[in-house]
Amino acid sequence: MKTSIAALLLLFKVGEIVAVCPDGYSLEPALQQCFLITGKTGNWSSASSFCQSTGGNLPSIHNAFQNAALAKFFRTALNLGNKFWLGFYSCCFGPVWFWTDGTPDDYYNFASEHSEARGWHPYLDLDTQKWPTAEGATELAFICAAPDSASTRSTDLHQLSRRTKHTQ
Repeated sequence: MKTSIAALLLLFKVGEIVAVCPDGYSLEPALQQCFLITGKTGNWSSASSFCQSTGGNLPSIHNAFQNAALAKFFRTALNLGNKFWLGFYSCCFGPVWFWTDGTPDDYYNFASEHSEARGWHPYLDLDTQKWPTAEGATELAFICAAPDSASTRSTDLHQLSRRTKHTQ
């Protein structure tokens, strides 16, 4: 019973659900996502590995709103240049793309000069809000993203309340 009350207290703050981000991450409300501002640059592999070691991934983008909001967030919150790695990578043969966080590849905003060659990765260009590509060895700025674990609010609360009733 004490555990379930503690879990509910983590999700509520004066009647509101609060974000639950990994350690060091903070919520960007417009994107309903948690971000870790690294202040670092790195090649694509080291940036991706760093983010995964902190409980996140390089950012994924799933619609035009997210693309514009992420570009605005990068521009206003950071002073690290105008090119940021995305967590998109091509695998195997042909233009088959995957997000490192496992979410669907349901939106594309490639620049006309992008490469689909293996080892090339898209980045978000803040000036155009397009996704050109660069060789993975290129040093670019990056931030890490993680889902706000309270973003599945109603489902999580419903499941938590059902589990609480079953454990009492």
